[in-house]
Amino acid sequence: MALNSYTNLKAAIANYLARSDLTDEIPDFIDLCEAKLQRRFVGVTTLSTSVTTNWLLTAHPDVYLYGSLLEAQPYLIDDARIATWSQLFDKVVAEVRLPDTTANFTNYTGFKLMVADWLARPDLTTIIPTFIALAEARLARELRTRKMLVVARADTTSGQETLGIPTDFLEMRDVHLRTNPASPVKYLSPNTFFATSRTTDSGKPVNYTILSSEIQFAPIPDTTYSVQMLYYAKPTVLSSTTSSNIFLANYPDALLYAALGEAAPYLMNDARLQTWGTLYDRAISTISVADQSSEYGGQPMSMSVR
Repeated sequence: MALNSYTNLKAAIANYLARSDLTDEIPDFIDLCEAKLQRRFVGVTTLSTSVTTNWLLTAHPDVYLYGSLLEAQPYLIDDARIATWSQLFDKVVAEVRLPDTTANFTNYTGFKLMVADWLARPDLTTIIPTFIALAEARLARELRTRKMLVVARADTTSGQETLGIPTDFLEMRDVHLRTNPASPVKYLSPNTFFATSRTTDSGKPVNYTILSSEIQFAPIPDTTYSVQMLYYAKPTVLSSTTSSNIFLANYPDALLYAALGEAAPYLMNDARLQTWGTLYDRAISTISVADQSSEYGGQPMSMSVR
């Protein structure tokens, strides 16, 4: 019997149950199963005598069958078949995918649909923007690539040892004074800076440290200097007004797996979390390797003769 309609599904459930006293309960078993499926999958239309099928019954009738059989458990006390049906249900549910044809990595709207497709949890749709925001924060902490580098310039004030850093600042790569020739300014950790630098002297800065949202120079600038900073910047976060950013445009795989991982508190023991975690780690590793290769790959090989 083909399980391609509501009527045939009820008949199949009756055959599996082999309990004529439960025939009238079968529609309720289907309804209870369907309620759970509708929380998990998008677009599952409720079956009835007038709506005889839907995409899930057509593509995965075994999901409906085993799910409905499990709803009969209160009537099947100590029935060994329950454990078998439960295992089969978990197996076939894990195989269900309904890709959204509008999902993409091109823009924020399409990316949200992509995350929703992979999660396959309609009840989490409204919180997907939070998962993405948390994923962006994670990437901002863990990724440092040339595409994130930004140049900024600012002028010091004579007699003032500090200079504000940009609001999107993540990490400094280089600081120098725009003199002729350019004068590098060396970074020191705060402890080393205050212990060894001429922090109270006035002159041309040669060292700097970072305190909170400011650069502090030593010696204290004795005139106005044009400072150029090369730093890793935090990309603008995705939103209804920012349809793409560096992460989505260049590292969509890492952003996707990071966003999926942020759903962990809602997925509990979902086996997919380990897979997504592994794929995220691999994405970060390959991104870093590719970035280093592209930066130094064009350099000619040098050999030293002993």
